[in-house]
Amino acid sequence: MSIKSPYYKVYIGDRDITRYVESITYEDATEEDNIITLKIDQDYALQLADDPDFVTGKIVAFQFGFMGGAVSQLHKSKVTDIKHTYRERVMMTMKCLDLGTTVKKTTSQKIWENKTSSQIAEAIASKYGFDKEIKTTSKVWENLPQGNKSDLEFLKYIAAREGQGNLVVFIRNNTLYFVERGLKEDSKVTFTYGYGDGEMVSFEPTQKESTKKAVSNQTAITKVDEKTGKVTTTVVDNTTEEDTGSTELYKFDADNGDNLGEISEDNTTVGKQNSEPVENEEEAKSLANSTKKNAALEGMTAKLKLDGQPLLVPNSVITIKNVAKRHLGNWLITKVTHSIQSGAYITTCDLKRNASKSKTKNKSKDANTTEGGDKIKDEVKLPVNTYDADTGKSVEVISENNTTVKKK
Repeated sequence: MSIKSPYYKVYIGDRDITRYVESITYEDATEEDNIITLKIDQDYALQLADDPDFVTGKIVAFQFGFMGGAVSQLHKSKVTDIKHTYRERVMMTMKCLDLGTTVKKTTSQKIWENKTSSQIAEAIASKYGFDKEIKTTSKVWENLPQGNKSDLEFLKYIAAREGQGNLVVFIRNNTLYFVERGLKEDSKVTFTYGYGDGEMVSFEPTQKESTKKAVSNQTAITKVDEKTGKVTTTVVDNTTEEDTGSTELYKFDADNGDNLGEISEDNTTVGKQNSEPVENEEEAKSLANSTKKNAALEGMTAKLKLDGQPLLVPNSVITIKNVAKRHLGNWLITKVTHSIQSGAYITTCDLKRNASKSKTKNKSKDANTTEGGDKIKDEVKLPVNTYDADTGKSVEVISENNTTVKKK
């Protein structure tokens, strides 16, 4: 465990309330609300129950990290829930949500005319006074109704129809992100299992093929012949590994799980199907790819528990080493939970990766080699234990002249 001293600072307005706070837990995610939970010291819980600053609607600012070391950015959130529990002692817990959650509450019937997706994202960010990190897009929507969707829901709707399904939308700390999924980013940091008293506390990868949702890798463009009334649906199917990030073929409709049925030789099928409305084949491919990528990332997930890491954020990539080849390599962070209490700071990461990429594609027996045969950079020279590819077990090792030998 780290010998560095963790700390946090918490403010309501300009008032420093750190001394009242017994512990903090901050959940930073791309697919869920960002939540901070503050547990108030029992010695102050009753006193603060009537304090005018400790009420819902107040803005809380907080920061965490290590004394003289890495420190997070300053986060801001709004108090949404305050709970008191009267037992032997009075307990008080405050829950706060990221300011960006307001984007989920505002719906609109607005029709966007002659705007690109990135211009729409910029307009919505400005509407709420958000900072913004937005990837520029080129497709122009001539007439696009928001359809009573919330602003965040609408942004996710158009993101799924852009850039071959590579765009994601989330809000963190008053900043709107309309960016590419982080799957192709360089790894930010490497964590090595079993390396002395290192930063990794535990790593729990899980394959979930049996529980994977039935979704479609096919998106249909439906056309109606004005003269005959005949409905013809052209099925768009983009299944390449490079474009979709998945080698798996799904044969179900995304909405209701019904089998799509037979497709004729000219890639058309007659009759109504439950499909997403799209304008053209490019949009259909983006929607199909977005659906596939989301599904593929559910196939292999993991929980990674670490000594405190205040700089880790979602939608970034990390590398795991010294584990089985199926679990070795890069993972995408989708959620980071920072928890500081009783002088201990633990970071827990929710990770995802494409399960189809976990299949062994070579006969390498090097535990620091990816399944494609590429060496991982910056190999650890003196691991405490390592993965034996012959037996599939973790074995202790000793070092002789900087070489690794099985312990007898």
